[in-house]
Amino acid sequence: MTKVWHEPGKWIMNPVNFTEAVTADFDAPKEAFVLDSTIRKMTGTPGCPYSAEGAVEICRMADAIGVKYVEVNLVHGPLPANEKLLGMFEAIAREDFDFTLVGTAWARDKSTIDDAINAGADGVCIGVGPLTSSDISEGLEALAYARDKGMKVATGLGGRIEHMFPEAIAERVNEISDQQLMYVGIHENTGATSPEAWRYIMKASRGLMTEEARAIPIVPHIHDMLGQATMAACAAVTGGAGGVDVAMNGIAIHCGLAALEEVVMCLEMLYGIDTNIDLSLLNEYSRVVTEHTEIPVHPNKPIVGEHAFICELEPFVKAVLEAREQGTERVHPFAPSLVGGRNVIAWGENTQLGPATEVKLRQMGLPHDEDSVNRVIEAIKADLSERDGYPLYLTEEEVEELSQRVLG
Repeated sequence: MTKVWHEPGKWIMNPVNFTEAVTADFDAPKEAFVLDSTIRKMTGTPGCPYSAEGAVEICRMADAIGVKYVEVNLVHGPLPANEKLLGMFEAIAREDFDFTLVGTAWARDKSTIDDAINAGADGVCIGVGPLTSSDISEGLEALAYARDKGMKVATGLGGRIEHMFPEAIAERVNEISDQQLMYVGIHENTGATSPEAWRYIMKASRGLMTEEARAIPIVPHIHDMLGQATMAACAAVTGGAGGVDVAMNGIAIHCGLAALEEVVMCLEMLYGIDTNIDLSLLNEYSRVVTEHTEIPVHPNKPIVGEHAFICELEPFVKAVLEAREQGTERVHPFAPSLVGGRNVIAWGENTQLGPATEVKLRQMGLPHDEDSVNRVIEAIKADLSERDGYPLYLTEEEVEELSQRVLG
């Protein structure tokens, strides 16, 4: 997506976003790829009843929207792979996907690398050891072992970013820059780093790297403990991160991972950075993940919540109705169809002035004079007075039925 703040009928952003005054400190790539950890986080989310069949359906959607990598935990912390995980991974690997399927493995135990290979992985992610360790020979040996078996390889820095400094990050990436790495992950479970600090750490680290090391994409993996993950991930990209490690609907332990749908929309809309993601499929992907994880999405969640595009205030409802007549959409700040959504309208305490109801009745082919409008509004008020608890509004379908009943 080009850096255009306004595309009529599609989006309206703030033009200041793209001014030199704002972007002068950026070191952003033109494109940032998506590493999709939805499956990885699904298997680690407390109480999630995942299945191989559901994982395959989720991966089909990940492939359809255009993610570059799908990373799946075969080892998780101190836990080795088990039959359920391996069976799920094998089911995914049997499908013909365009993304690179990555399994996690331990450097200290080469059998975990073999598990990933035997399960059908395209690549493995192997930690090379904590930044506090000067001896990473075991990690380098494990990476070489995997490459010798035809595997693509990636690694993490073996520590949390809240314990890292740019000098240490740069030193380690320089040290492993000859390992033919797909990416280097930097993980943060605590949300302890501000977006501004993420940008600084990325810029400063890359400024200390060799040219060879700078060619390796750094990928932030940020949990949402303070509600900061989306913008922290975007800030990391504006500091030079080559990709983002995200999960659909933000599912994960520790308040969730940076949400795929939010991060890609912010990168595209607010920063003009191409993610190569088919935005129109985001809502469908969200529904598939919800179906197969049984983890509900908050109705007001950005991009994919059921009520992400709901309007109940009189002028907003009227604007949606009039836009339909013109074959357009209410853009606030982007058209819902851009992400596979739609504008939803309702009648509640804030939709009782008349103009929106008048337009609705006219569009239904019903009388829409002042008396007819008032009769319908009074019926809406009566209906609302008998309701108790959320949601205290009538859906558009309910208003249609009520209007037919009142006006015949």
